[in-house]
Formats: sequence, C-alpha cells, structure tokens
Amino acid sequence: MRGWLVVAIVGAARVAAAAATCPAASGTAMLAIEVRSDAPPGEQPAPPTSTLELYDNGAIASLTARGREQIRKTGCLDAATLKKIRAALAAARWRTVRCTGCATCKRYSTEYSVIRWKGRVVFTQRVCSKDGLDEASQRALDDALEAIARVRLTAR
Repeated sequence: MRGWLVVAIVGAARVAAAAATCPAASGTAMLAIEVRSDAPPGEQPAPPTSTLELYDNGAIASLTARGREQIRKTGCLDAATLKKIRAALAAARWRTVRCTGCATCKRYSTEYSVIRWKGRVVFTQRVCSKDGLDEASQRALDDALEAIARVRLTAR
C-alpha cells in the first residue's frame, strides 16, 4: 500500500513540476479553434462552446463553457514538438477547397468551428459543408491537434 502512495506522490510531483515549467499564454494565439453555436440565447440546455489556443511559446489554453459554468485548462508542448508543429502550420496555405463530387447532406447543427491562424480567421467548419481545407493545411491542423491531445492539460 505504501508503494502505491509513493508512486502517486512522485507522479503528482512530476505533473506539478511539468506544469510549473510551462510558459504562460500571452499575446495572440498562433492557432485557435473556437467551437461556437448559433443557438438562440436562453436555449435549454445551453450549448457548450469552447476555445483551444496554441501560443508561439508552446503554451496551450483551453476554455469550455456551458451556460455560466467554465472550465479552464492549461499545458504546453515540448520544444521539439512545438518546432515541428510551428513549421507545419507556418507552411500551410490555409486555402478553402470546394468538394464538387460530395453527396448532398441535409443535416443541420447549430455548432460550428472557427479556425484562426495568428488572429486571422482562415476557415469556418460547419456540418455538411462542401468546403474544406486544402490537403496540406488539413494535415498540419490534424498534426497540431494530435500533438495537443497528447498533452495532459491541468485545470486552472
């Protein structure tokens, strides 16, 4: 039983140390993904909205809100991963392409995602839209999201 306690304490200390070494999020986010909703105000239950931001120094900030409840989390990418992700995102052309052979979709959702690169809206993603990102930009975005998903974010 003591062994598990020691492992838990050491693990918690490592997480705390990693969190302490993360730089603070400041300035304009390098990459920001905002999940928004067109739902009318006061709709019950209130649709969740969220923002995920990656800063040039590797800091990650996440905010999820449902009504008045807000959950903030932070973390950071390691230097090697940040360098790779930063280069891929900077090389992305952020071009919107139209799918001409796509099947017609009749679904509707009030939620949509806004993707920003250095403060500028580069793409808005909606359910059943025939618009998408060019292949290289989508790959860079997917790689960034995959790297961020591997980071253990901590509540603040």
